[in-house]
Amino acid sequence: MTGVCIDIETTGFSKNDSIISISLIKFTGPRVDDIFSTLINPGRSIPEFITEITGINNSMVLGFPGFNGKLVDDIKRFVRYHKMYAYNAPFEARFMKNVFLRDVEVLDVMNPIRTHFKFNKSLKLIEAAKHFKLETREVHTSLNDALICFNLINILNRTGYVWEI
Repeated sequence: MTGVCIDIETTGFSKNDSIISISLIKFTGPRVDDIFSTLINPGRSIPEFITEITGINNSMVLGFPGFNGKLVDDIKRFVRYHKMYAYNAPFEARFMKNVFLRDVEVLDVMNPIRTHFKFNKSLKLIEAAKHFKLETREVHTSLNDALICFNLINILNRTGYVWEI
């Protein structure tokens, strides 16, 4: 199984918000092949509540590229023909649509974790990580969250879970 785990952090939760961080982890089976991770200048102020959640503030994104041009080309090149996976995929897919200028399929890891392991409720990523005793450093950094997603995929694969693709 090959693919790319994706996680983003944004200025908010609506489709009109902007990406401030993106991390992509390319993998083959249980092996990480490559990592792409960067902060992004959203071209607008980052709300205080987002800084509290992500640790990313306005001064941190100064000097980083906006979400356009070369950065978008680099992301497209990194993902290329790989399937994308995310925890709570509809959120990432909504923003990745702007990268690819079309609907993008991002396979969800949250629902298989919830149903395969018979959790009665939806699990936040950090709750899933704690349940499976995965190492977590900084919650809500795109790189840490993408790594947790990658580890959850490996847990599913070890149980024999069959991805509906």
